[in-house]
Amino acid sequence: SEEWSEIAKQGYDALPLTMKTYIQFIKDELQTEIAMISIGPDRNDTIVLEEDLL
Repeated sequence: SEEWSEIAKQGYDALPLTMKTYIQFIKDELQTEIAMISIGPDRNDTIVLEEDLL
């Protein structure tokens, strides 16, 4: 949707709090860093979290 595409453009800080909490849960449970997340099917729907991990 256009709303998610706009969030992807704005980056991690624009994500809903529940999504940020879930990402942190995954990081904690897997004891690993997350380099990027995708919030849609297009390349532009990807948010890079840790560029140095790419």
